[in-house]
Amino acid sequence: MTVQAGPYRLVPGDPWRTQALALLPLIDEWTLEAPSPPTTARSLTPAVGAHVTRGTLVFTGLPERACPDIALSPVTFSARLTRPGRPDESIAVTIPAGAQLPHRAPPAAVASVTIAVTGRVTAAAFPHGPVPGANLTFTGDVIALSVPLSAHHPAAAAVRGRTLVAGAGTTLASAATGGTSTLEPVSTAG
Repeated sequence: MTVQAGPYRLVPGDPWRTQALALLPLIDEWTLEAPSPPTTARSLTPAVGAHVTRGTLVFTGLPERACPDIALSPVTFSARLTRPGRPDESIAVTIPAGAQLPHRAPPAAVASVTIAVTGRVTAAAFPHGPVPGANLTFTGDVIALSVPLSAHHPAAAAVRGRTLVAGAGTTLASAATGGTSTLEPVSTAG
């Protein structure tokens, strides 16, 4: 925009005051904590802005433009969330009719940054053939596997739980220091 030089007259008017219309806490679907990495938002609702601050999606705007009939009917605001390493995600909040602004919505779960667990349960001996009918159970937060996977597996590969039976006991053939990733047992039977 180019402004031309010359005299201008200020016309008095009412200032536009935007305000928070709805506050929607965001939580990771697995950890129930604020999502990471940092999340940004873009409003998909006309006359409404959206941003994320401290793990809360905040919809802002002029109430008389964004939700003029809130006293009589509910209104829904929607936004597109963006996080590095994740596909964009749509989210919406509905403010009930007659609600006081800003509306404080219950937390909404967003997709976890842990995308998938892939792999194959293998026998102990190399070349690590698959264990038929193997089953896995994951509890808590799965961050990484302690042993690299021996092969690639397609998305949607079947994963089932398996109870593992302890093998025969043995002793160490040499001392193991704290933090080591290798142990040398006397026997590998079982």
